[in-house]
Amino acid sequence: MIFEKNVNFPYPVYSNWSTDYDNPKFDFDVELQSNTTDYFLNINLKIDSIYIRELIKSGKACIILIVQSNDNKFYGIKKLTKSVVQIPKNELSLNKRTKMQVMVKSLQEVNMSNNSDLDHFYNDYKNEIKVDKNQVLAISDSITFDGSIKKPYEIFSKEINRSIDSDVKIILEDDKIRLVFRDEKVISPDSAVDKENYYLYIYAAFQKALMNFIRLEQRTDCEMDEVYLSDVVNPQTILNEKLLNLMQAKKVDTLSVENLDSVIYKISDNVISKYNEALRLKLDIVDGE
Repeated sequence: MIFEKNVNFPYPVYSNWSTDYDNPKFDFDVELQSNTTDYFLNINLKIDSIYIRELIKSGKACIILIVQSNDNKFYGIKKLTKSVVQIPKNELSLNKRTKMQVMVKSLQEVNMSNNSDLDHFYNDYKNEIKVDKNQVLAISDSITFDGSIKKPYEIFSKEINRSIDSDVKIILEDDKIRLVFRDEKVISPDSAVDKENYYLYIYAAFQKALMNFIRLEQRTDCEMDEVYLSDVVNPQTILNEKLLNLMQAKKVDTLSVENLDSVIYKISDNVISKYNEALRLKLDIVDGE
């Protein structure tokens, strides 16, 4: 089964939304390749907890990929960073709403007495915390995976179309934000003069996508223009699933019209500071002419 954010455990579990651990980070990405008979899922993992990593290295725990399609299937992951999971096509049906998640499971009883990654709340009694064999120790965020998507976390695509009637068109598709530019200089890595425009377009694209997220995902009993992310279980689009994963990874709990700028700041790697730096560079170039 796929574990959602609001799941509760009677012992500390490591996850991006966990309050049991200090600064938890458990990320994974998937790229799909295939031949005529098999799927090859290229898994990239990042688990920051030294305690969890040591349990895996010592053989006291193992990593499992959960795939929820027509039913639930479980596949072992051998390495802590990069692994390839090979699955026969006749065993797995990938569709638009297929979900994936990575779990760390105990292979023997685990005592948390030497777990230095736990929140200080547990300092006085972590010696008493024991987790039985075959129990969940860590869970990643879940992602919705379309077999045609090679990078499930990729949100933007870019293209040039000189016939559009504006500098840029921002198009929200089911699985991504499509940025259509009239001038290729805007997305050229060598064009310092036009980078500030590009960062503004990224900001505008996030605004449009997040406003659409609010419109599609808000509950009728919530205040207008506000979404509690813990209430979003089955997002309406793949793009919304990606945005939800991204916001939760950045510790965003609520999305609203009022905190839109703050959320964009968190999930866009400070795009406005990049805009200001690009603008400063442009002004320096102009002054030097």
